[in-house]
Amino acid sequence: MPINRYRNIKTIFLSGLLLLSFTAVAKPIEKNISKDVIRITEQSLNAILWQQSAEAKALYYQTFNLARWQLEQTLKTYNKNKLPAIVMDIDETVLDNSPYAASMIVDKQSYPQGWLEWVNEAKAKPLPGALEFLNYANSQNVTIFYITNRKTDKKEATIKNLQKYGFPQLKASHLLFKTTDESKEHRRQRISATYEIIMLIGDKLTDLSAVFDQTSLLKRDKEVKKMRDAFGQKFILLPNPMYGDWLEAVTDYRHDLPLKTILEQRLKAIKTS
Repeated sequence: MPINRYRNIKTIFLSGLLLLSFTAVAKPIEKNISKDVIRITEQSLNAILWQQSAEAKALYYQTFNLARWQLEQTLKTYNKNKLPAIVMDIDETVLDNSPYAASMIVDKQSYPQGWLEWVNEAKAKPLPGALEFLNYANSQNVTIFYITNRKTDKKEATIKNLQKYGFPQLKASHLLFKTTDESKEHRRQRISATYEIIMLIGDKLTDLSAVFDQTSLLKRDKEVKKMRDAFGQKFILLPNPMYGDWLEAVTDYRHDLPLKTILEQRLKAIKTS
């Protein structure tokens, strides 16, 4: 929840004792906001401004337009025994969580603070072009699966959010949430047992292939080069400058590091030549 500095409290006949107590409480709360927390959240400011820009919207439309064209071409020559399927990520692929990220900066907080409340509000809007693309895929009798690393306790709210905007094929069997495994590979394999996955769409490389699971910065670069012909065809990658494995790989996916160390390692990771 946002930090309450009591600026909006209005009382009548506030006693001197209450005023004294209020002052004593307010100051420590202000001091408890870590400078590192402020620095690390404010690093996201430009990323969020870009994610909410017209340029980002144009790139989403462009990506989903190309995805539709590629799907059309694939279906023209598709002749396999298995039914064709598309695998979609949810966050920053079909639903826009940038307002949540923005609130973290304004309230000087960091994930996962407020995340459960945001999900339960079910008010994330569709990203540009996502709904139109999936409705087209649905009209072509392509099976759609949503694989997300939201946990199962967020299933009801997530489905409610998707239903609000009319996303297709929201049967329980078509939404695969995270249980214990961070990787999405086992869930993709379950789909592949019955369907032919002809397209995977997400904002992280791990949404597309297991070769990117917990891999170093160097290996990520190498694997992308190896798989370059698949991008724009079977693999469709969407922009997300706010968060992701590209950032976690900088600190070797460690979540136990002090914020000061994280900031130092991020600075060391940038290339000046």
